[in-house]
Amino acid sequence: MRRTSKTMFISRIIIILGFMAYGVISCNQKEQKLTVKNIAPGEKEVTFKADREFLLLPIQSDAPLKKIKFYSDNNAISETELRLAINKLDYMYPVDLNRLKRDSDVRLIVSDSLQTSMWVDSIALSNKLNLDYADKYRPVYHFSAPFGWFSKNMGSFVIDGVYHMFYQYYTHGKVWGEPSIAHASGSNLFEWSYKKADFDIKDISQVNSGCVVIDSNDKSGYGNNSILYFYTMDNVKNSVFLNYSNNLGEKFKKTDVKISVEGMENTALCDPKIIRYDKGGKWVMLLSSGSSVVLLSSSDLKEWKKESVLDFGSKLPGIVIQNPELVELATDKGEKKWVLFYNIKNSADKAGNTKYVVGNFDGVTFTADVSQALPVDYGMDFATPAIITNTQSSENYLISWMDNALYANLTPNVIYTNYKTFPRKLSLIKKANEFYLNTAPSTQFNEIAKFTKSLDNVTVDKDFSTKEILEDMQGCCKISFTVTSDLPSATIVLSNNLREFVSLNLNFANKIFSIDRSNSGLVKFSSDFPGSSVAPLYITPSTQKKEPTPDMSKYKVDIYLDRTSVEVFINNGEIAMTNLIFPTSPYENVSFSRIGGNTTISDFVIQGFEYNATVISLGWMDWVEGTAGD
Repeated sequence: MRRTSKTMFISRIIIILGFMAYGVISCNQKEQKLTVKNIAPGEKEVTFKADREFLLLPIQSDAPLKKIKFYSDNNAISETELRLAINKLDYMYPVDLNRLKRDSDVRLIVSDSLQTSMWVDSIALSNKLNLDYADKYRPVYHFSAPFGWFSKNMGSFVIDGVYHMFYQYYTHGKVWGEPSIAHASGSNLFEWSYKKADFDIKDISQVNSGCVVIDSNDKSGYGNNSILYFYTMDNVKNSVFLNYSNNLGEKFKKTDVKISVEGMENTALCDPKIIRYDKGGKWVMLLSSGSSVVLLSSSDLKEWKKESVLDFGSKLPGIVIQNPELVELATDKGEKKWVLFYNIKNSADKAGNTKYVVGNFDGVTFTADVSQALPVDYGMDFATPAIITNTQSSENYLISWMDNALYANLTPNVIYTNYKTFPRKLSLIKKANEFYLNTAPSTQFNEIAKFTKSLDNVTVDKDFSTKEILEDMQGCCKISFTVTSDLPSATIVLSNNLREFVSLNLNFANKIFSIDRSNSGLVKFSSDFPGSSVAPLYITPSTQKKEPTPDMSKYKVDIYLDRTSVEVFINNGEIAMTNLIFPTSPYENVSFSRIGGNTTISDFVIQGFEYNATVISLGWMDWVEGTAGD
């Protein structure tokens, strides 16, 4: 789906789903025949006729939850909780009235004991959602949810060239709350549309993890190309449940399948991931359990047996393993190895907690080539990895949660929180007979970039600045160049005219790459946010660590800047680093500085975007439950 005037990237779609906050719809409640009155101590009643498309409920992200009961023609429909605005309006939460009988009498009972609340005067009815895009931290080419909080991947698949992604989602405020599951799809990894998703799960907020499998040959008996959804729940130990869909994940049906692991009767299981092991003609399920990863196998996706347990606790006592992934990857010469991914959850939650280890897998157990795992990404904001496998093209992409548990509830976002990282195509590189992960930024990006700027090759024999070269990029662009240097260090700085900047340092002498965001903009919301992330400039095989490192003086650098994030890839994904930033105005300038000697900047190219807005349907919203994607 190439972007046209009618198709947008995720954030554009999101936007206006959106709302967003500051585009408050002006409506006259009297003309709408919408009334609000006190009916009892601590209760207010809202009444109106369902003769419009949407009911708009004013939300304040830091307000307490208020219970709301919905009635239509005196029939109780549902009950939910929302953070109704008290003295500040962050956004309007849209309730789709098309699910009700036209002109039915609707009544809301709201638990609110305050004498004055902003929502009372701001609640409105409307036939459209034509609100301004006012959130300056909304990314353009990274996935973000319309509003509220979203976090980890809850299952992904590719079918007929279309990517589908389920994700954990809490719509009622920008901080963590009891989540639902939402669904998005797109013909590439940058342009997404929201989809309806009915999971047929009574208490969906208890679902803590999930994954998806396409049963292309109907081994399960639920139909050819049925979408099988495996999930775990907080309130049920040692259990994995199965629902299925025959309409590409828009509606799931329950099954009586309940998978339990022998010998783990009182153990909490989560983060299922299922892969196809073709050599054995079976599927393999990975489950995280404390400091271990449990492997199961099945020939029909319903009956499973325990195969092995990978215990990380003996080497890293007290850790918790999350989101295990196992995939077979190849080098550019066709040599293949298996790679195990996992996220470490601990009290530190510092950079590089998403790890990988290369090894062998025989369908029963995984054996690592080396004992030490390496970071997938060296930044502060890369967690809970999720691999999307396109079986039709043998491509594997990695997309992760772009935030950090240390401060995710504290970031300056108003309407929503969290993003997905830039999609990375996975492969292996081989050095000195050792295999390493390569995470190259997806070239699908070139399909959505609309224009380029370039500079002639520059020899930096003194500090060099290209002022305001980014001024029409609105903080969203790709910056690519090659650095050739004979000096100890070179620094690239992205900045605005308010003296806010993020600096990228290539320390050639010590073979270290770092990003410092201490002065990047808003940083004081958490003491854990400012500071530097550090990575090696290139991979050094363990067999060479006691020998002199090879002479490296030329590096390809790709910087993906998207309003509130900066992701850097060295040598096309050999090293990657992801960090959030919150500048108060977009970065406009690029400068280079060095210590002694000369630096040559070549192949300097900036790719940017066109900006426009659109309005889309909210048909994916489920009014009855009051949350998206229930």
